[in-house]
Amino acid sequence: KGDGKAKKLEAKWQTGNWGACSTRCGEGTRVRSVTCTTGVAEDCSAHHKPEEMQACEAHDGCQWRTGEWGECSGHCGPGKRKREVTCDGPTCHDEKPKEEEDCMSKPESCLACKVTIWGGKNFGGWEHTFGVGEYSSAELEYRGVKCDDISSLEVFGDFCEMKAYEYGDFNHAHGGWEVTFKHGKYDAAAIESAGAKNNDISSFKVFKQSASHAEGGHGGNAVDSHQQGLLNSTLSKLWR
Repeated sequence: KGDGKAKKLEAKWQTGNWGACSTRCGEGTRVRSVTCTTGVAEDCSAHHKPEEMQACEAHDGCQWRTGEWGECSGHCGPGKRKREVTCDGPTCHDEKPKEEEDCMSKPESCLACKVTIWGGKNFGGWEHTFGVGEYSSAELEYRGVKCDDISSLEVFGDFCEMKAYEYGDFNHAHGGWEVTFKHGKYDAAAIESAGAKNNDISSFKVFKQSASHAEGGHGGNAVDSHQQGLLNSTLSKLWR
């Protein structure tokens, strides 16, 4: 009995080492063994029992998460694109992936140059499409274009232009009006407002314009003057 009482008086809590955190990234818990030296938990009841579990935080498993790249800020040339980069925990120790990078924008409209003409009704009825070239009244008639029945047209291409003439010989023999149309769609009202009187286009030319001359004009997308130098230097690459 005396030995048992002495052991009980000498009893104390004994703790093991803390185990690993329950997560490798963020907040979790870790545990350890807590036992009474006598092997009987009641013998240690007079003493405060150390905690068997505690909160922990780990960072070694945290990783960077990257979103999809956004659109290139440039148009028909160099620009920047961005994406979201976040850490999936409190701290990521690896090198952070880049959130922004250089890019080159080459949408179809940068390379294309064509003109579609409709007759009879806006963007409906008969239609004919023309690439880069010169089209006299005789050529248009051969292709089936009724010059006095043009109802709408579209110029497709950021550096594409259509120069329309009142007379069928590109105004060589007559001093008629001439109107330049740039990238965009034009209904009958827009065609006449641009200066093509009575929508009677008798001849026209379709051509690609250089970036430095692509600014402004009817229906065209103006090129930012700050970008013109970059656009000019890359335009030859875009048109390959």
